[in-house]
Amino acid sequence: MNAFVMAAEPIRIGLVARSTHLPAWQGDLIIALLKEPRVTVEVFAAIGGSLPRTKGPWPSRTVIRHRTRGKGFPHLRTRDVEELIKGTPSLHGAVSDIHEDLRKLDLDLLLDLTSTHVTGLKGLTKHGIWWFQERRPSGWGAVPPGVVEYIRGVHHARIDLWHADVQGACRKLRTCTFLVNKERLDQTLCDVHAHLAHWPADLLRVHGVLVPADAEHEEDATLTLTPPDLWQRASAWVKAGSFRRPYTQPAIEWNIGVLPQPIAHLLEERPSLNVRWLPAPRMGSHRMEPFPYLDHEQELNVIYRKMTPQGPSTFSRVRPKSDNNLKRSRELLKLANSVHYPYTLATDQGPQVVIAMHHPERIELHSLDVRNDELAKRQVLMSGALHSPTLFPWNGKWWLMGTSVDLEQEALYIHWADDITGPFTPHPLNPVRVDARGARPAGTPFIHGGKMWRPGSDTTNSLFPRVVIHEVLVLNEHDFQERAHTWIGPFKGSQYPAGVLTISAMGDVTMVDGCRTVTRSHVRTAKDRSRERKKARSNKP
Repeated sequence: MNAFVMAAEPIRIGLVARSTHLPAWQGDLIIALLKEPRVTVEVFAAIGGSLPRTKGPWPSRTVIRHRTRGKGFPHLRTRDVEELIKGTPSLHGAVSDIHEDLRKLDLDLLLDLTSTHVTGLKGLTKHGIWWFQERRPSGWGAVPPGVVEYIRGVHHARIDLWHADVQGACRKLRTCTFLVNKERLDQTLCDVHAHLAHWPADLLRVHGVLVPADAEHEEDATLTLTPPDLWQRASAWVKAGSFRRPYTQPAIEWNIGVLPQPIAHLLEERPSLNVRWLPAPRMGSHRMEPFPYLDHEQELNVIYRKMTPQGPSTFSRVRPKSDNNLKRSRELLKLANSVHYPYTLATDQGPQVVIAMHHPERIELHSLDVRNDELAKRQVLMSGALHSPTLFPWNGKWWLMGTSVDLEQEALYIHWADDITGPFTPHPLNPVRVDARGARPAGTPFIHGGKMWRPGSDTTNSLFPRVVIHEVLVLNEHDFQERAHTWIGPFKGSQYPAGVLTISAMGDVTMVDGCRTVTRSHVRTAKDRSRERKKARSNKP
């Protein structure tokens, strides 16, 4: 842990706001700071001034009112925090009037809670200022996060926590990127701001005021519906034959494929992406989320999620062959509800599969039997729900990662244990990351060059999801940091060029999944295959 945190002195901070009437999530932020033993709130400075007005290009107010109708946004409702800060010294007046009073307090840090970063606070503390900043196009103001992006057709929004040191140099401490969804925008914003409210207290507890900067990540797309995005939509629409009828989302199909190379080769600057796809599934069905394993006879098998129109998704297995033919798929697990993400790992007891159960919510460890045709529950690892649970050893511990139910693409949670069967302890920074650009696990973590690498799912482009491979910089019981290294997919020019969600490995073989838009030619091919199968069955003696 940071030496600053181990010191005996508390962290003395000040809060700057326009008044005691703050958004509800900032009230939760103050409560979290007051509960933190290492933090002492020395002063609350109310600098006054009017709140920024809603603005945007014409006719923005009408559009905003229409798009937000019926959405309460409870996290943004005004809350009087005067009772919370009762007993805390307060200052009132413009920044120029309280400038010297703040300087005399000799604070470690100022936390700016105004909706716009206040100038004039430079050099008043030992370690500068923290503030939250929403990324939005110029010309828009005082609009709930995500609303501008939704209006303009952008699929994700972003909020950053920034730090300016005493010289005024700025750096980003944390980034939150979340998906914009019309049906649950208000709930998503509530969940996101609930996590943001704990960022300052968590970071001060773990790092003190010397918080490392957020690892660099590929910059977000400009907050507009860019011409390439429009072209991609129009191309998919035309290929699907949708121009003959009112627009509907084109049907898609997922399949799995083999990359005959170790997963570490994907870290190269120009890796080979010549995927050998399995024969297409039946029309209306999908194969996705593949995980390879060696059975008791040391033959390569792949367990995957199988989706059919007839019912909930199941776990099945196949044996890919060099001639691109398959042995008949065998069902391994079917429940009343759909199952997802059959994460598989090799152990001394044979292949093990980590499964997220939903009724009741828990994470279970299952074993494959000797016949390789059934999964049997071995152990309940943890109570509670996680999406895409991923279990792996690192530095003498077992780490269980996954995303939350409410923010399954954004909020990454980590638990650790000394043994594969637990008990698992939640990480103190949970969620360790809130970012749709790669938080959700997307395959097998692996070690290369003495470093841990973790695939994550980047779904900020709804048309073409991809996988980002992170270099894990820090992973221990107190901290977690990772940096995006390379992006894989979609596999342009292949049979499935429209997205990838999973990259997993077993020795010298890497498995992937891919997506394509179903065209009329695909439908004809599927019908031809179906007729050939029926004819072959009828010709059998």
